[in-house]
Amino acid sequence: MTRKQCLSLVHRIAGGIALMILLVFWFSTVLSELIGDINNIKMVKYLIPYGFIILIPALMVVGGTGFTMAGKSDHPMLQSEKKSMPFITLNGLVVLIPCAFYLRYLAIHEQFDLVFILIQLVELIVGGARIFAY
Repeated sequence: MTRKQCLSLVHRIAGGIALMILLVFWFSTVLSELIGDINNIKMVKYLIPYGFIILIPALMVVGGTGFTMAGKSDHPMLQSEKKSMPFITLNGLVVLIPCAFYLRYLAIHEQFDLVFILIQLVELIVGGARIFAY
């Protein structure tokens, strides 16, 4: 297996893992909200940040291998990807991760008020956009 093939395989595996985790986060949130059971919502919001232990390294591997494979290529698709990655990264670091931790805090303290709902909506919209970015 060549270095390029190895990088491509690692990139695809890490990307698949990251996408699966994001899908689990998103769908478990939607499902717990639709069921409406407070204990389910609390459990989902409590557990999501633990998923960051796998998600963040997977995203770092995806970014690193993608950057390495792209090299100095001027292919339009790769250039577009390079331009969007800082926005997607910032989106996760500034919006999604803080939302997850704050929603966890609110759920643990059973503060299911308008603030919880609004932050939940932001998280679902931004998270959904992130999933579509894949």
